[in-house]
Amino acid sequence: MRGEIFGRNFQGISVAGSHGKTTTTAMIATVLKSSNLDPSYLVGTSEISSLGLPGHLGNGKFFVAEADEYATEPQYDKTPKFLWQHPEILVVTNIELDHPDFFENTDAMRESFLSFIDNVSPSGILIICGDDEENKKIIKKINTKVITYGFSPNNDYFIEKFKEDSERSFFIVNSKGTSLGEFMLNIPGDFNILNALAAVITGIEAGISIEKIKNGIKDYRGARRRFEYIGRLASGAMLFDDYAHHPTEIKKTLKAFHENYKNKKIICIFQPHTYSRTKALFEDFMNAFSSADIVIIADIYSSLREEKDETVSSELLVKQMTTIHNNVRHVRGIGDVVEYISKNKFDDNNIIVTMGAGDIYKISEKLEFVEK
Repeated sequence: MRGEIFGRNFQGISVAGSHGKTTTTAMIATVLKSSNLDPSYLVGTSEISSLGLPGHLGNGKFFVAEADEYATEPQYDKTPKFLWQHPEILVVTNIELDHPDFFENTDAMRESFLSFIDNVSPSGILIICGDDEENKKIIKKINTKVITYGFSPNNDYFIEKFKEDSERSFFIVNSKGTSLGEFMLNIPGDFNILNALAAVITGIEAGISIEKIKNGIKDYRGARRRFEYIGRLASGAMLFDDYAHHPTEIKKTLKAFHENYKNKKIICIFQPHTYSRTKALFEDFMNAFSSADIVIIADIYSSLREEKDETVSSELLVKQMTTIHNNVRHVRGIGDVVEYISKNKFDDNNIIVTMGAGDIYKISEKLEFVEK
């Protein structure tokens, strides 16, 4: 989205980061909407329970936009997409090497984020997770007004205490020695609590009362392909889907499933996305599935922007993973995954999670459900 939309008609709120930006953007838009501010928003998913469609042109003064660090057009315009935005408020969740076909290393990514921070209005604010190591490096280099958040008490806003179950999270926010009380979020995962905290701070900076922010956070119930419950299979297992395609996202999401479904087996069906990412982060992928009892790796879902790389494959990943994981296997495509699930008849002691940025989520179209 071109930045002049922000400057000409709206107060722009951008959300950037390697992980969590879709969820955080959707949470902020939900807080603004539930406060009757009729925000405009663009979120990088297909559906959000609290908002409906991921895009809306409202009559309010705020425009919330997910800010993507990837190239505007990989072949013809290598400008990072987020550099077209010039926000009043910028949220940065975290920075970690991704898109290795575009960014040579983490230093290149960090410099790109620094350039984006330069786009923030002179009177604007950077809301940034102070727990993230790369973010810490950025904070030292900028003059923009900064508000930090995280689990550490060293931040301006921090999570004082939290608890969660399979469906909800409860957390207490503290700022400079003052408690803002307890917030309730209708999705689990400590990473989602961090995303919610960023939305809380953004709401405060937008002039919304704490009580209204609490109601907005409670209204958020997830987005498509983010810890999404699909249904219960005829065999009894619960099927979930998640967009996680980076090792860090996979590890955190599986950890959340493991901690919130302690008495169930976790079966993760992962479809790697792009040869370049799989190759560049190969060892990280190997170690990302420790919280899953069974791991099924499908063939790499390639991108039109890259050529096939014969030096990396799902078969090779599985071969290396067998040295550290007791139950991992390779299947080729969606049909093979459906056959595997149908053959094994996983009962209600099992959670099945499909993961990846490709088309692995489509297996649900070919499975039999008793609840959906």
